[in-house]
Amino acid sequence: MFRDHHWIPHREAESRYVLWEAQMEQTLASDTEAKLVVLEIGCGRNVPSVRQEMAMVVHDTKARCADPQTQVAYVRMNVEDPVARLDRVASPVLLQSRALDALTAIDAIRSRRPSNVS
Repeated sequence: MFRDHHWIPHREAESRYVLWEAQMEQTLASDTEAKLVVLEIGCGRNVPSVRQEMAMVVHDTKARCADPQTQVAYVRMNVEDPVARLDRVASPVLLQSRALDALTAIDAIRSRRPSNVS
């Protein structure tokens, strides 16, 4: 997942992840109705590799999709440190909250939307 071939012996899993990422980017580039929300849940300063990977995914996807402002969203949830370093990511939604509380609130908001809005 983190392109660390010296540490991760699972090259097949790495290949599947890279293929999924490329297919997802292609879908967003060719279909303006397609949306991506990257949820980063609970990755504090102790897990910088996850934050870096998510930031790269969002950055790369925004660079390739048809409408980056409406097609790609990045939500970072962390009760202690939602900000940390935001390297190459534009306008993340930062939630200083426990994951379950944040997800429950998001679900409540989504359930109040009209059914034709996804």
